[in-house]
Amino acid sequence: MRVFVSYAHESPEHAEAVRDLWVLLRRRGVDARLDRPAAERRQDWPLSMIEQVREADFVLVVASPAYRRRAEGRAAADEGRGVQFEAALIREALYENRAVTFERVLPVVLPGMSATDIPVFLQPTSATSYRVEEITAAGIDQLLRVLTGQPWEIEPPLGVVPVLGSRRPVLSTETEAGPVAGGVALRHEVVVRVAVAGRQVTTRTELAGTVLGERTTSVPAGLGEVWAALSGPPLLTDERLADAGRRLAGALFDEATLARIVELADRSPIGSTVDLVIEPVGVAVGWPYELLRLPDGRVLAVLPAVQIRRRLPLNEQPATVGPLPGPLKILAAVAAPDETATASPPLDVEAEMQAVLDAVGALPGPAGTGAQVRILEVASPAQIEQALHDDQYHVLHLSAHGSPESVELEDEDGRPVSVTTAEVAGMLRAGRRPLPLVVVSSCAGAAAGTEGLAASLIAHGADRVLAMQAPVTDRYATGLARRLYRTLADDPTVCPAVALADARRQLDAERIIQLRASGQLRPEYGVATLLCAGGDPPLTDPSVPAERLVRSTTPSSGGSVRALPVGELIGRRRELRTALAVLRRTPAAVARFGRVNGVALTGIGGIGKTAIAGRLLARLADDGWLTAVHVGAWSPGLFIGQVAAAFGQRPGFGPVREVLSDPTVADSAKIGVVRDLLGQLPLLVVFDDFEQNLTPGGQAFVDPGFAETFDDLCAAATVGAVLVTCRYPVPGAADYLHPLPVGSLTAAELGRLLLRLGSLSNLKRADRAVLAATIGGHPRLIEFVDALLRQPGRGR
Repeated sequence: MRVFVSYAHESPEHAEAVRDLWVLLRRRGVDARLDRPAAERRQDWPLSMIEQVREADFVLVVASPAYRRRAEGRAAADEGRGVQFEAALIREALYENRAVTFERVLPVVLPGMSATDIPVFLQPTSATSYRVEEITAAGIDQLLRVLTGQPWEIEPPLGVVPVLGSRRPVLSTETEAGPVAGGVALRHEVVVRVAVAGRQVTTRTELAGTVLGERTTSVPAGLGEVWAALSGPPLLTDERLADAGRRLAGALFDEATLARIVELADRSPIGSTVDLVIEPVGVAVGWPYELLRLPDGRVLAVLPAVQIRRRLPLNEQPATVGPLPGPLKILAAVAAPDETATASPPLDVEAEMQAVLDAVGALPGPAGTGAQVRILEVASPAQIEQALHDDQYHVLHLSAHGSPESVELEDEDGRPVSVTTAEVAGMLRAGRRPLPLVVVSSCAGAAAGTEGLAASLIAHGADRVLAMQAPVTDRYATGLARRLYRTLADDPTVCPAVALADARRQLDAERIIQLRASGQLRPEYGVATLLCAGGDPPLTDPSVPAERLVRSTTPSSGGSVRALPVGELIGRRRELRTALAVLRRTPAAVARFGRVNGVALTGIGGIGKTAIAGRLLARLADDGWLTAVHVGAWSPGLFIGQVAAAFGQRPGFGPVREVLSDPTVADSAKIGVVRDLLGQLPLLVVFDDFEQNLTPGGQAFVDPGFAETFDDLCAAATVGAVLVTCRYPVPGAADYLHPLPVGSLTAAELGRLLLRLGSLSNLKRADRAVLAATIGGHPRLIEFVDALLRQPGRGR
């Protein structure tokens, strides 16, 4: 894209602003031309200006009082000859072909100027101009989109025109959902009872107790194998799923019944919903109802007014768990056994945890006002059971590998633990608290019909279970979780079926857009399903006093390496497990490593030691620990100040703060106070970049006095703990600190990191192999390569 910048030398400041715009445009990939480089050599200026205006795809007219005066012929003949000549060329082009020239000549208003400075022939009042409030990437966004043909708003594609009939009277049995502008919003509960006998399927469809239709026909072939199509090419998969949806719709509904459902979805007052409740029996429990297609080809499950759930009356008297006190509280147990201990491929656990946290952090106001989340760093049966016992939750989000009959959790050491449906149900019962919703984000948790995990949990007394009927990609699972919890947290009146319908619809709309661009995104809109024992009321009750979690996970600020968001610290589960166990002095860690007073994370620069330390800080802070961080070479004043800040405004620690903040007290005495605190309180002191205190190679301390102080602090930390990040083993610390080397990312972890880095996510296989062989699993260097390849070359 070639662009010519026409401007007047209004002032040195204005000329520099124009130059800054020129430089920024070129950095953003626009071939912008300015007179400055040309002025470095002899020019025939009229010919040069003719060429620039003629060859440019766009001409930017930079508004200023001098430019307007010269362009409108109100300046002396010898004033700004260049602008007068360029303006004449632009006027000539407009006069010759206004339609074409109007779109390629763009008036630009820089900071300090106004639209009144635009020449009158460019219509300063009645036509578009481009104001640049600041010469930054954000400031030129609108202009850059025009130059590069990348508009923010685009026209959506035209849909299929619905077949519209005349208005029908509302059935007296239909339920009003509440008043809306211009009428009443209705909730149409359409119940579809499906039973199978031999090769015959019988369906009875009711609308609020009134029979809409009954049908008996042959069981559609191939429903049990439909999800195998997901492994094929996306376009072929879409065709196969569509065919299955059409055949299933033809088996369940006659034409009149299906037409009535379409009418309810398309013609009810705005704000109305169609609650399609499937009540299947036997093998029909496992059919793919979320694939149902209408005669016009639309997917029923992604229509704006439709929500689908399955009601499985497997208990004699199912009791629906009603709304509980808010805010929405989510227990996220994301299982990722050590890669060396399981045959299952690694999950993108970090992305899923981040998705749940994003649903909380995206809310307006202080983080967590509409939702709280606790993430279990070890998704073991014991930890899940204990967490459910300690706090009241609305949702248990269980993310793990699994089969139709089990899920793969983990133990404290990262070994896989296969848990059956009965054992999962036992964990839920042991919590002794009602639990409205269980989300099983594992492959095929809702497969195998009544024998599957989801249906079996309902049979064991669970209220509602959201699960997957087939394997899903990490991308879809995390996207679904993020949107589901965002909706539930944002609106306490929404029930899970509505939140699932919204998430499904949003993801499929995004898929269709990406499909047009790449053709590579597989259709997963029908995989998630909601099973209910009874009704589906909202999860939270805003009319009763709030009950907040005793323990919750605070989202990271993202402001430094020590505060990376969960989704950006790839892998390192083994190091986190081990370090947390040592710092908490769990019985298993004491038995294995002895009773030590801290951990030393060691490894080459940029391998991720500080990021791991940051996650340990966050986890222990959520447990109630006090934390203080000292970075680099020893500074007694800095160290004491950080410890004093750790106590903040906590009640009962006023005297400690006063001593540590008193300038008349010697530093040696203050360090003695810190030493005493480490033996009395859960205080974690972190020494980051510790190698700055060591001689080259790390064999000895630079300052013998600090060596003695550090040894005293480590020895005193019998209740608190010391955490060190260092390129080398810490001299003389073996008796106090457990050494924990931090190595390269594994191949799977490297793959997950590449997915998050824009310039590297779509590398060809050969290029990815070169990157892995040259750099290996070194996070900082990989991010550095990503920054170098970006246009412009920027990275964090």
